[in-house]
Amino acid sequence: MLLASPRRTNHRLLKPAAPWVSVALCILSLLGLAADATAQAPTVQTPIAPTPIADERLTTGAGTDGDLAQPVSPSDRPVEAIPPAASWFPGETIAMARFADVDAFQRQWADSSFGAQMQDPAFAEFFAAVTEQLSGMSDGLGIDLTRLWREAEGELSVGLTRNSDGELAILAVADLADDTTAEQLLQRMERRLRGESSESTSATLGDLRLTSWQRKQDRTIRNLSYFRSGRQIVFSDGFQTLAEVARRGEDRSTQSLLNNDNFSHVMNAVTPGQDASGLQWYVNPLGVVNAAVRANLTAGTSAEAADAMIDRLGLGQFRGFGGSFYLGKGGMDSVSSTYGYVQTPVEGFWKAFRLPATEQRPPDWVKDDVSIYSQINWSAERFLQSVQEMVDRAQGEGAFAGAIGSMSVGNSEMTVSELAEQLSGPLHIAAEIPENAAQLARQKAVFAVGVADPAAIESLVKSLADGAGADPLPAGDRTVYRLSLDTSQFPGMPPMELAVAVSEQSLMFSPNAGYLQSTIAGDNQKRPLAESPQYQEIASQFPEQTSMISYQRQDGRMEGLYEQLRSGLLGAQGLPSLSGQLFNFDFQKLPPFPAMSRYLQSTGSFIVPQEDGFRIVSFATPPREQ
Repeated sequence: MLLASPRRTNHRLLKPAAPWVSVALCILSLLGLAADATAQAPTVQTPIAPTPIADERLTTGAGTDGDLAQPVSPSDRPVEAIPPAASWFPGETIAMARFADVDAFQRQWADSSFGAQMQDPAFAEFFAAVTEQLSGMSDGLGIDLTRLWREAEGELSVGLTRNSDGELAILAVADLADDTTAEQLLQRMERRLRGESSESTSATLGDLRLTSWQRKQDRTIRNLSYFRSGRQIVFSDGFQTLAEVARRGEDRSTQSLLNNDNFSHVMNAVTPGQDASGLQWYVNPLGVVNAAVRANLTAGTSAEAADAMIDRLGLGQFRGFGGSFYLGKGGMDSVSSTYGYVQTPVEGFWKAFRLPATEQRPPDWVKDDVSIYSQINWSAERFLQSVQEMVDRAQGEGAFAGAIGSMSVGNSEMTVSELAEQLSGPLHIAAEIPENAAQLARQKAVFAVGVADPAAIESLVKSLADGAGADPLPAGDRTVYRLSLDTSQFPGMPPMELAVAVSEQSLMFSPNAGYLQSTIAGDNQKRPLAESPQYQEIASQFPEQTSMISYQRQDGRMEGLYEQLRSGLLGAQGLPSLSGQLFNFDFQKLPPFPAMSRYLQSTGSFIVPQEDGFRIVSFATPPREQ
């Protein structure tokens, strides 16, 4: 997803949402609104398109002058100055998500299609079940999530960090309306904890009273610790972590996330014009890698050796990763901007993921009946050259060529390095949304990568196909080779196949031979996607040059999968731990597809390189009933 010579662009910073993904967003992003929507008499029965802001633009550059890591409070009421949540988090926090202004986000939500969906009577039964499920999650966490969301006023943040002993811990900070509201919330929570026979201990640190509850029952969080500082409450699942946070509050000179340069840089890049009304998130990439490595160290492997490997791969060049999510901006229903902060020039591992920006357009063989199209400016040659540099740096000059680059591809005379030179790119993905679960194994999709010499690649494909016993199938003046895959070792797995062909200056693959045949044979009566009004509406938001573009159109073809979701055929059974709790809702309470069809959208996204990283922008147009 990375990095080429940056091109300055000035375009609209315009998140896509499939129908049931929009339901998931309703569930996960606004815990309390589910209860609100079911408690009040619904008055909105159709989607609300957000009111366009005249000539509004969200640029891809950094915001205006000012510390955008600071929360912006609503302007219509005086608010006591309190420290931003980031000042409580340690400087090397692994990940953090926050609503910088809960009230502002709630207003955005109410004016979006998500808010309309939650007030639509057709969805009332489903969201009532969601509310009940969230109540069970609150029991497991020990915190009334619904009430916390309703009463939060200002910032609400949660993150993952490590304490001084290297233990992973969850940390959350909530701003309430005033001291009384904050204290009352804690009193209700403590009554609940006493009711489940939990035991508490307390300690004092400066002006702060720290409380920790050891929960005896089998709960998601076994230890719940917290303190109140004015109208602000800080929670953690570890008492030691909480104590270290409290000390940080007593001594503001200590390193915190607020004065972490990487965090500040990323937050400025994804918070245009100091607009803190959205949802923001941040990830410390090196912190994630270190946590994963230390959690999986095998016997005989030292942390020092792991650190040396991380350094050789250049993983530390990825300084920060974060994004923002807004509703109703720039005339769009939803918008997200993701920023990767990378030390340049890139070396090692990251160099393999360079995606230069060029003018991108769907080729004419992609027709306007596709549901999904993506183009990625990827080249196997660039990728392999970067891998070769890493291997040779670690093992000596020529190590890669001797071990991998000079290997023959199958039974052909072409080497791996020669094949990489041929796969010049870009990569195209064109697909139709499966109409039912059975089509997932043989989806109507084509993956195509541009080649330098089609004749050489066609000769290679024929040689490999003949050796594998593939079936040749006609496709106009071209040949598609179909290879049946043996799935007998996987009970319940449907028959699968892989189809390969060379056409349109590209090497093409598909899990559906018939679809690849029809794509290559073509239908001159069908309009190219690039000429489709729906695509052009999305493409008008793309910069002139991009590293990747993506387009998705949601339409009636989604009905089959949606109805299978309603029937219970698709669900969250088997998902581990909290993931299962988050997604294991009763989808049988969803309304029939016609009610959902009012919320179908067209979506788009693109990636552009920046001077010090890359940006991913995703957006969704206001819903249009199908």
